[in-house]
Amino acid sequence: MIWDTPAEATYQVFNAIDMLQSIDIAERPALYYESDPITSRVIGHHPSKAATIGWCVGRGALHGVVTWALINNDAPVWVRATWQIITINTEVTAVSNNYSIGLKIKF
Repeated sequence: MIWDTPAEATYQVFNAIDMLQSIDIAERPALYYESDPITSRVIGHHPSKAATIGWCVGRGALHGVVTWALINNDAPVWVRATWQIITINTEVTAVSNNYSIGLKIKF
């Protein structure tokens, strides 16, 4: 469908923003910690910068692979849309929460 690529790009942009904000967590462990229960189990409560980048890059790659598989296996539109809506919402929520507690985007 025509919206598959823009939806995937939207997810990837918010994933990248989340990663850049999360690097701020890694650089200031006395002030912040990883609060997502799944993420903190994988990379720790106070992840390193490398762990944060690796987790976010891996998550983005996995998302792209799942999206590709859904498209190339002719998944119904409602399945692809549900996948994108849920995962984009998760990233937008993370970015919004990060912003609300003062996490910055660093390049």
